[in-house]
Amino acid sequence: REENDRLRVELKQAALESEKLSKELNEAKAESEALPFFEARVNELLEELKKRDLEVACLNDEIMELMGNYKAKLADSLLWDDDDHEEGPTNENDEKNIDDAG
Repeated sequence: REENDRLRVELKQAALESEKLSKELNEAKAESEALPFFEARVNELLEELKKRDLEVACLNDEIMELMGNYKAKLADSLLWDDDDHEEGPTNENDEKNIDDAG
């Protein structure tokens, strides 16, 4: 009698375990079917990221070029402004032109 009861309990546990494993198997199958989709999506996103990284690098290069141009123009304008203020008129004709203009 005790042996039968023990065997029934083991049978119930085995049935529950079998049901649990079957459920896990079905979930794993569903996930494995979705995996190729996710892999493809990840690859698409990685390609998009590479494109954007390249675009950002190009924009950074353009910014650096513009900053260099701006600095060069600023330096030139400062040099020309300094030359105009420091030297003053170089001859009498320049002096007269300044007086006539003012």
